[in-house]
Amino acid sequence: METIKENKSNVVVFIPFTAVKRFFILDLTIGTAAFYGCKAIYDHVLIDSIGTMAVTEVIKKIQKYLAEFK
Repeated sequence: METIKENKSNVVVFIPFTAVKRFFILDLTIGTAAFYGCKAIYDHVLIDSIGTMAVTEVIKKIQKYLAEFK
């Protein structure tokens, strides 16, 4: 039988700080506010979660749309 040599290599991934900042501001802060806003109106966890996902995705699309004009 042939032996397979293990190729031990390290992979380093660099994440830009702007991506981390965008995640915290958009997904966590606005997502939490949207969740509690939906919760105050509908008081149903499934609808609240879907509303939160929709709000954050719409904001991401608007940011991409506005970035095209700069």
